[in-house]
Amino acid sequence: MPISDYDNVKEVRISRDELYELVWTERQSDIAKKYYISENGLIKKCQEWNIPMPNLKYWIQLKDTTNPPTKVPLPQYSGYDMVYLKLREDYEKKKESIQKKISNIKKEIEEDSNVNLKVPERLTNPDPLIATARDRLYKKEVYRKSQGIIHHNQGSIGIYVTPSQLNRALRFMDTMIKALRSRGHHFINQNGSAHLAIYGEDYRISCQEKERRIKITNEYGRQESQLEPTGRLSFRLGESYFRKEWTEGKIPIEEQVSKILASVEYRGRKDHEERIENEKQWEERRQKQLMEKEIQDKKEKELDDFKEIFKLSLRHDKAQAIRRFADKLEQSALSNNDLGNETQKRIEWIRKKADWFDPFIESYDELLDGIDRDELVLHKQSFYLLKD
Repeated sequence: MPISDYDNVKEVRISRDELYELVWTERQSDIAKKYYISENGLIKKCQEWNIPMPNLKYWIQLKDTTNPPTKVPLPQYSGYDMVYLKLREDYEKKKESIQKKISNIKKEIEEDSNVNLKVPERLTNPDPLIATARDRLYKKEVYRKSQGIIHHNQGSIGIYVTPSQLNRALRFMDTMIKALRSRGHHFINQNGSAHLAIYGEDYRISCQEKERRIKITNEYGRQESQLEPTGRLSFRLGESYFRKEWTEGKIPIEEQVSKILASVEYRGRKDHEERIENEKQWEERRQKQLMEKEIQDKKEKELDDFKEIFKLSLRHDKAQAIRRFADKLEQSALSNNDLGNETQKRIEWIRKKADWFDPFIESYDELLDGIDRDELVLHKQSFYLLKD
């Protein structure tokens, strides 16, 4: 699973009490410079944790060492009170390293004579994926949104734009796809839509027109919000949390092909390397678990074997005790001149039961056949007798 480029940047754990002391000791701007958090984000976190914050008057009075201001006490709070903040310096170093790698890839792409980075004024000889998207979109085989966005990505590249931006989107995406193919990458069908396969990874890609939320008055005179197309195009790689997006601003998206292509290749390489490393770590953990399980299985077998020996030794000792009891019974009968036929039968019966119970003999006994020698329990059967 791919992770964020900045997930491995060092983090500092800060408790609610520590954050309270921090905001009353350092200004918000200084905290935002030290940690990767905006001043607005800091205010929201303090509001979430019910941490009072100093006003401007407090900082002015703080300069007066003879009469320093007092802090507002920290109220009680019962929620989770631990936040992890990245050090801005480490974050910026990571960002600089990433930008340098992307810049090197961009230079390599721009020097590659096989790659056309210029978006044409007209769509000519389109890539099959774009031709399919174009035919379906212009033939109105599309899904429509209430704000006029049209799209159709079944078996083709995802394009979500208003009709006025469709030609631009098709020309830009055609250039991107051809450039990706020239760089040795290809496309595969995943769940009915085309995905980019790059360095062993695959991503859903699309071109989307950005929207903004506006307030309108509905037919009942009530205020509500809706999305309105802006005319600005964006290129999206991936989905959900792991989605990366490039949006045009002052620079049209047609002039960002090499930059976007370099960023896409960087993302593919990074995700591939991380996946290989994750698989390596997973395999190491698996092998370690197998070894631990093997040792555990050996211990379990050793213990089971010992328990069996212990159980048999107890049975042998008890069998010997039964024999000693038979000998004592016989001696007592002789001493009392009472060794009659019934007593002799009783003593013989006891000795046979000792032989049945002894693990070294385990002689056959018709009436005890099927009885577990360790449990010595008769599992009774229910009988439903017919009446005479």
